[in-house]
Parts: sequence; structure tokens; C-alpha cells
Amino acid sequence: MPNFDLRIWGSIAGFVCAATYLFGFAVLAGTDYGSVIGETTNAMAFLAQNPVLMSVWYLTIYVVNGLFLALLVLALEDRIAPQASEFARVMRTLGLIWATLVIGAGMAANVGLSKALAAFEADPQAAADIWQIAELIENGIGGGNEILGGLLAVLVGIAGIKLSALPRSFGIFSLIIGVAGLMTVIAVLEPVAGPVFGLGYIVWFVWIAGILRKPLSQ
Repeated sequence: MPNFDLRIWGSIAGFVCAATYLFGFAVLAGTDYGSVIGETTNAMAFLAQNPVLMSVWYLTIYVVNGLFLALLVLALEDRIAPQASEFARVMRTLGLIWATLVIGAGMAANVGLSKALAAFEADPQAAADIWQIAELIENGIGGGNEILGGLLAVLVGIAGIKLSALPRSFGIFSLIIGVAGLMTVIAVLEPVAGPVFGLGYIVWFVWIAGILRKPLSQ
């Protein structure tokens, strides 16, 4: 079998995850889509005008991110397990559930987008209705709140503070990001907690990627 270094691939996965988040924010900032999310009719019109971009967008921020997130979670487990094996298993379980739901949300979004686009020319309102349902499913599965992502960051933060497997400074930062993610379940806090979580996780991904590049003994 070819040599597979989970630590190195975990580091690569961290950088890829950061890149997917950056791409996601770049599309929102560089197009009108960010201003029409939640306005189903206007959102559907934008999607119909930019079908390729938005298909790639949903595929990237969900499916690509989820696949590499799973790889990163396994690398984190491998890093932490020698010092806290049971804790690492709990972290892995939550992380893989999160990755699975992220992938599922992307699949739901792209299937819904395909169906909505097929109906748009004949009946724009029917297409908007289809997209509204797809959005509800997408948000319910993986985009509406950040409980699992928040819990993963909290667990990694605890590991960073309590164990030598990760830097303490990273552990503290991870706890902050995790708490922000958990706060997205509170409607009045979500507009602030959501961006803090999303932008913070970009830093988190890059930081953990850099940590994993070096063996634990260094």
C-alpha cells in the first residue's frame, strides 16, 4: 500500500477547509447573493442567472468542505488519542457527524437547485417554492445553526488547554469559536455569533493545519 501520512493529509485538509470558507465568503461579498438570501423570489432569480457559479459554490462550501473536514477530524483524533484516547473518540464522533451533515446539506442544496432551475423558465414562482423547501432542508441539516461545529471547537479547545498535544493559545481560541458557534442557536445572537464563528473558523483551520505540519515531538 502507498504510504499515507494522516498528519500531513490532515494539515492539507485544514488548508482546504479554510479555502472553502474563504471562497464562500468571497462569493457572498462579491455578488448580490448575500443580500437576497432569505428572499426566496429574488434569490431564485439570482440563482437562475448564475447557475454554474452557485452550483460550484454550494458544492465547495458543503461537499468539498465536509470531505476534507472528516479527514481533518481523523488527524486530530490521531494527535490527541495518545494522551486522551476516550476523549479523542468522542471528539471524532462529533466531528464526523458534523462532516456528514455538512455533506448532506450540500447534496440537498444542489439537488434542490437543479430541480428549481428546471422549473424556472416555465414557472418562476414554482421554482422559488422548490428552492424555499430546499433551503429549509439545507439549513436544517447543516446551515441553520452551528451546534456540532461549536461542540467540536469546544472539545478541541479543552484538549488544547489540558493536553500538550495542542498549543494552549490555540485551545483558548478554539473555545471562543466554539462558544460563538453554540450561540447561533439563540436567534437574537445569531447575526453576530454566526460571522464570528465562520470567520473564526477560517483562522482555526489555518492554525490547526500549521500545527499538524509538525510532529508532536517537535
